[in-house]
Amino acid sequence: MRKYGFIVGLLLVLSVISGCGGANLQEEYQAELQKQAKMNSGTFELVIDSVSIDAGDKDSSIEDKMMFDVIEKQLRGVSLTGSYQVDKKTKNQYVKLQLDALGQKLPLDFYSNHQAKELYINAALQQFAQFNSDLSAHTQRIENSEGKYISMTQKEALKAIGQKGLAAPKTTISDFIETLEKDTFKKDGDKLTHRFTKKEIQNYLSKQKNTDLEKLESLSIDLTLDTKEHTKQGKITAKSTNDDASYTVKMTMNQKPKNNDTSVQLPKKEALIPIEKFLKEVTSPTQVDDEAMARVLKNIEDEKEVIDAESAEKIKETYRQYLNDEQYQQVVQALDKVLAEKKE
Repeated sequence: MRKYGFIVGLLLVLSVISGCGGANLQEEYQAELQKQAKMNSGTFELVIDSVSIDAGDKDSSIEDKMMFDVIEKQLRGVSLTGSYQVDKKTKNQYVKLQLDALGQKLPLDFYSNHQAKELYINAALQQFAQFNSDLSAHTQRIENSEGKYISMTQKEALKAIGQKGLAAPKTTISDFIETLEKDTFKKDGDKLTHRFTKKEIQNYLSKQKNTDLEKLESLSIDLTLDTKEHTKQGKITAKSTNDDASYTVKMTMNQKPKNNDTSVQLPKKEALIPIEKFLKEVTSPTQVDDEAMARVLKNIEDEKEVIDAESAEKIKETYRQYLNDEQYQQVVQALDKVLAEKKE
């Protein structure tokens, strides 16, 4: 699925545009964006309306075209829905998401601790294991993960997505809107619309890195604000070329912000799993049982006549990825004993 990675990059664009905020339509648009940006909660939805893959007729086989057709149908209708809440007093945040893809509904929620600058992400990952057999084997060993959260600092979270830091846009929202052409704003009843171009978005995100915008051939976001209902809708069209194939994705984003005084209660300390502990757990090898371990040691004993220093190192290297620390030390001691006996 790496060919479709550029789709994910659009989420950053949407988050920035959603938080934004002649004749004076430009000022009306600016004021409505700012009004919605001040609302501290709401719901949102992002849906893939269509995906078109064109590999050209010259070199495309029937098999390729059939594969592209299947991919287009699988991605069509994939959606990300959710809600968010910002605590007016503490500025802590809670976000609840659900990814609906390939016939599966995958929930995920996380908290942001404003004061400590930490993130707490739901640790119940078993529902994602169906997409990754390795993950399936590892997550089964995370005991009682239900109701617990992986905790990480903002720095650790940025490292995970390949960022060194968060760079603020070079201009404020108000200043950015004012740089746009006045005649690009349209009004129909209570609805105001502006088409954000790839160039405009790049200008606004000029200090951001790794947005993947440069990989897109084209990008447009028709963002419509309803000044009566105070909602926004984005119609996104993006095109990219990868591996001699052209990909066009069309998506719809809906957001309905609102104000409320609901507080955000962060997970308790005992429900948090430090990211270091979590990564160690899911990346550690599957433990070899006692019976298998006995066979490993017996094989070393049976083959001791042909084991030399070089082969002993190879054996250690081979078994290191399959054994826990205690088991690995048993293998090392058994091999060291064989080599010591040969020196006598």
